Amino acid sequence: VTGSMGMIAEQLMRTDIIRIAEGIYDRKPLPDPHIGVLAIGDAYSDRAPLQATQFEADIRLADQVRELWLEGNGGGNGGESYSLAHLFAATKTVADAYEKRGRKGFLITIGDEPIHDRVEGDQLARIMGATFSEAMTKRQCADLAARTYEVFHIVLANEGYARHGLRHVLETWNEILPERVVVLSDIAKLSETVVSILQVINGERKEDVAASWGSGSDLVVYDAIKDLAGARRGGGAIRLA
Repeated sequence: VTGSMGMIAEQLMRTDIIRIAEGIYDRKPLPDPHIGVLAIGDAYSDRAPLQATQFEADIRLADQVRELWLEGNGGGNGGESYSLAHLFAATKTVADAYEKRGRKGFLITIGDEPIHDRVEGDQLARIMGATFSEAMTKRQCADLAARTYEVFHIVLANEGYARHGLRHVLETWNEILPERVVVLSDIAKLSETVVSILQVINGERKEDVAASWGSGSDLVVYDAIKDLAGARRGGGAIRLA
């Protein structure tokens, strides 16, 4: 929800997130889906670089999403603090699916910028309530999340920073999430792409999933998901695109 996204941030948080939720509830690419939303900014400059809703099993989620603050700031420092999402998932959430059945959740971040190399110690204390002061690298944060979540990142290739700096954006993400970074050329197909990620990781063929969206969406979705790696089983580190 930083300034580089411009009006797209408003569209994303007020419209697209709800469309994504509706698509997940309608298609049910996984059983009994519960959805939570995070708003991510820049820990170096923003007053509210991390905001979160509760997890909801129905469209009541929309009421909470409308309460998220679109701060529209960011530091102009070549990155955003997406690692806060990884840390939040790793340390502030508990899911029956994992605790009782060993089934990992899904964490999908969406944005246009590089990911900062680390979260500073004072940021950890201020934002996460951490009682230690050592910085954590982006890899450490992603690996923590990967213990209980399938972690992915969607790069909005034609929006904001990525429109002119896509190569650098991808370099920073591929370092920590190889084969789990999704490059989306058309933000209008964001909902279809998110639902498709869930379907593919749960065993459906990429070609079939993409084709199910019909002409006009199928090529965009397939181009986004064609290089996705499958689910990583077990309790070790996994990474999501």
